[in-house]
Amino acid sequence: MIEKVLYLIKKGYDHKKILVSTFTEKSADELKNRLRSSLKHQVEEMQISTIHSFCRKMLMLFPEYHSSGDMFDVLDEMDQYVYVNNKKYNLQLRDKKIKIDQVVNFYNICTENDIEIDKLIKHLNQNNSSEQEKSIATSYKLYLENLLNSNNVKLDFALLQREFYHLLLKEKEVLEKTRNMFDYILIDEYQDNNPIQDAIFKLISEPKFKLTVVGDEDQSIYGFRGSSVNLFRNFSKNYPNSKTLLLEENFRSCKEIVQVFDNFMKPHRNLHKNIYTKKKKFTNPILIISKTKSEEGRKISSWIKTLIKKNNVKYGDIAILFKSVKYHSKEIINELNKNKIPFSIIGDGSLFHQTEIIDIISLMTYIKIDEPTEYQKKHLDKKNILNSEYLDLDKNTIKRLSSNFDRYNFLNSFENNILNKLKITNKDKKKLISLKEIKTKWMKKDGSLLKLFYNILDATEYNYRLLKKYDYENSEVKIKNLAKFTTIIYKFETNTGSKDYNSFFYQ
Repeated sequence: MIEKVLYLIKKGYDHKKILVSTFTEKSADELKNRLRSSLKHQVEEMQISTIHSFCRKMLMLFPEYHSSGDMFDVLDEMDQYVYVNNKKYNLQLRDKKIKIDQVVNFYNICTENDIEIDKLIKHLNQNNSSEQEKSIATSYKLYLENLLNSNNVKLDFALLQREFYHLLLKEKEVLEKTRNMFDYILIDEYQDNNPIQDAIFKLISEPKFKLTVVGDEDQSIYGFRGSSVNLFRNFSKNYPNSKTLLLEENFRSCKEIVQVFDNFMKPHRNLHKNIYTKKKKFTNPILIISKTKSEEGRKISSWIKTLIKKNNVKYGDIAILFKSVKYHSKEIINELNKNKIPFSIIGDGSLFHQTEIIDIISLMTYIKIDEPTEYQKKHLDKKNILNSEYLDLDKNTIKRLSSNFDRYNFLNSFENNILNKLKITNKDKKKLISLKEIKTKWMKKDGSLLKLFYNILDATEYNYRLLKKYDYENSEVKIKNLAKFTTIIYKFETNTGSKDYNSFFYQ
């Protein structure tokens, strides 16, 4: 991609008229950074971004041509989830068995495939579909009506694309202006494009079709998000004058891994290729084959234990990679827990399994709730809060407090005289009394939960200790997790207009 951009500019193309689309913001930033060494400030004048950012920019560029204008909010994935979860009764999602993340995924797939919702509802009614399916389809119609309300337009990522696509179809002037803005289009990770993205690029590139796409059908992993590898496989048919260049040399992996992977993928490929590497042999890979996800988890856990016991390997030397942590890690994580194998998770679905997040939710619950519900008690039962890194209590303190410990209302136990009788150190006493004072203060008001979060960090001095006491690698991950948690609190308060702790806890 980088070499192609430089080549085009050398051939005389105006850098401002080159459009580069990437799959993630991270890859867009990486492309810009690597191009800066050659193009300097010109990079800032180029359109290098994700398709979502591009569509947002184009909608804002032509506000007079569409009902959203230039004053619309954009919902990212987390915003969208919070919004749907908060409005589920308004959207008539009353069935408790319906999972919000599946509903959101359904909405996005419908939008990205430009499904006409009335036709879909009619089809479901005519084909004896389940009440749940019909309910979700009806909710999608209400969802669109709410988001596209002209008084307060909100666009999720999929709607950004659909609205821009419809604008190109309806307004010939916008289409012509957009075509004239770009002389060449480059698309990265093309195997992960969805139908509406493909349609946008096809419309813009006509009639010149000066287009380069880069992709690999072996790496198509986002089908669950609506991407379609067939768009990549059928590119030559859809663009009859196109040329195909095979990039078959693998520069990263050793020979054994390339061979194992190539043998595994060959039966699943539509496009013929022969992957090779000039790198030397390094080690023999172990191939673990399982019939079920649970069996896979058991075998991986067993292999990890073998590595630890017999091969002088440390837990920190081992990594498990998933297509998606959120959707594909559950069974393996369960087996790791069963086998008491320590691990830390990096990925969307993992945040609420992390100790530092479990503990901060527990502390917020202790402060805001006097009588926890059964569901909240289950959360508080996950871990003895006295052992929390937030509190960082001495062993003697934990031992002495345990006899006076109310698992579901522990802050009410800590009066100054009680702590003095138990001979609790001043350092520990200060933290416990500070938390007690926060509880007294926060039980009387309904202030920002984000402010409460920071009050707890200040009282426990956990954030300072993360930087000073704990090893850097671990503390960095924990700080990032805490930062992500603050984003969730902020998005909850922004998208629901609520500061109610119970509502936040259940979301």
